[in-house]
Amino acid sequence: ATMPANRILLLPLLLPLLALGTAAPCSPHPNATRFVCTEPTLSTFPAGLPPTTVAVSVEFTALAALRPDALAGLPQLQELHLSSNRLATLPETLLRPVPVLRVLDLTDNALTDLPAAIFADTGLLQHLVLRGNRLQTLRPAWFQHLPHLLWLDLAANAFTEVPPEVFRPLRSLRSLDLSHNRLASLAPDALAGLQALERLDLEGNRLGTLPP
Repeated sequence: ATMPANRILLLPLLLPLLALGTAAPCSPHPNATRFVCTEPTLSTFPAGLPPTTVAVSVEFTALAALRPDALAGLPQLQELHLSSNRLATLPETLLRPVPVLRVLDLTDNALTDLPAAIFADTGLLQHLVLRGNRLQTLRPAWFQHLPHLLWLDLAANAFTEVPPEVFRPLRSLRSLDLSHNRLASLAPDALAGLQALERLDLEGNRLGTLPP
């Protein structure tokens, strides 16, 4: 049996449409202020987000790296949710274009370290979540420019010590989660300067005694 001529003509028209549907998962809408993508096959950060965007969620994807200019052109961005991806590192200048960022969630990635000046331009940050990564060293430089930080979640990493006065610049901090790390002791001044602290979670470490 031969295929009717009209069906043969339709095939070339359908093929480009099928390709279009799979080429670019999670395309941004030009007028949206919020962008959400949970496409498991996504491996590059979406481009072309409108400058009015205030919140971005790219989660549960195959994203393993970010370009230094990934957030360029998003001056109004206040929330960035990047949990449950495959990020192993971040460019030092990644957050420079988003000075009004309030929330950054990097839960459950593969981060082993962060650049010293990664938060140097995000002085309005209030919520920072680094839970569920592979971070080993708490770097004082991370916290030098975060006077408005209220919530810091460092749980489920591989920290073995808390450097003296590492959190001192965080004078507004109310909640600090260091649970499920590898802490064996805390220096007397490890938590110095946390005058607004209301909640401290140290569960799941190897601590014998706590400083007074």
